[in-house]
Amino acid sequence: MAPFFYANIIDRCTSRVLLKYDPGHIVLPYQHRGRTVKVQIKYEQVKAFITKDGSTIRELVHPGHSGNRNLSLAEAIVPAGSSTALHLHRTTEEIYHVTQGEAQMTLGMKTFTISAGDTILIPPLTAHCLHNDHDTDLHVLCACSPAYSDADTELLDY
Repeated sequence: MAPFFYANIIDRCTSRVLLKYDPGHIVLPYQHRGRTVKVQIKYEQVKAFITKDGSTIRELVHPGHSGNRNLSLAEAIVPAGSSTALHLHRTTEEIYHVTQGEAQMTLGMKTFTISAGDTILIPPLTAHCLHNDHDTDLHVLCACSPAYSDADTELLDY
């Protein structure tokens, strides 16, 4: 029986098949225009670190290690009883999607409650921070475009 391919990734310029998806065999990572692109990233293989705003971040996808070009996706954890520093990003647009927990978010001049299932758009140059005064950790997926950079993060005084 011939294998069934779910999808192919094809180079539009050369029409060459770059990656064939097959339920029994997926080739990871693959080469695309001289870059190694990781299609699947294992959570436990991504090391967490503390960002400039004080949150614990695990960069799931980032041009620095995944081979993509224009965005990053990270999981941020704000522990119970803690806050991130008020900050802004000069060029980066962020999207937060809360996957677990509840916290107070300051966005510009407004403060409001966020909880699991909420999605928040943070435009560039907009001051923001999180304050988790609950007894459980807050987990947020953070998408950034362009990709997150400490150099683009400016800490602000209250």
